[in-house]
Amino acid sequence: MNIHKYSIAIIPDDSTVKHVRALKLRLSDCIGWYHSKNSMAHFTIGEFEGNSNSLQHIHEQIISVCNVLKSFQIHLAEIKSFDKTGTLYIAPNSTSKDHIINVMRLFHQKLSLQGDVVNPHLTIGRRLHPEHIEKGKKVLKFHPTSFDCNAIYLRKYNPLIKQYDVVHTYYLK
Repeated sequence: MNIHKYSIAIIPDDSTVKHVRALKLRLSDCIGWYHSKNSMAHFTIGEFEGNSNSLQHIHEQIISVCNVLKSFQIHLAEIKSFDKTGTLYIAPNSTSKDHIINVMRLFHQKLSLQGDVVNPHLTIGRRLHPEHIEKGKKVLKFHPTSFDCNAIYLRKYNPLIKQYDVVHTYYLK
């Protein structure tokens, strides 16, 4: 049985995904290629490895969590950075951050997921040099926005494109 990498995520609406994509391209115009340049905007809830045998159980667990969740608004507030890891990202406001953390905790309690549960964010770029982070903060224009989180997505790593593909959508109430 082949083991595959999976990710459970929140993906914003199309408008927000396009806006984040434009920010990534703008940063690329300024600094060249960088890690996460081609990844679709998302909040990672957690990651795991599995095969076709384990996937059915995981699918059932995701459904059980989604059955208790209701749709909610996520408000994106500003561009920030994790200087230690060289990550430039869009941060949710504090209310949305708390709500996303609660959703993440539910999934981590139900499933054995990798990843932290304390800093939900939409990554613009990873492993950036400090000067690239500063340049990004100066040239990227972001206006606070919001979107309805009405689904959770299961994504499978695609080694050919080195990105995750959505393989299942779980709608919230």
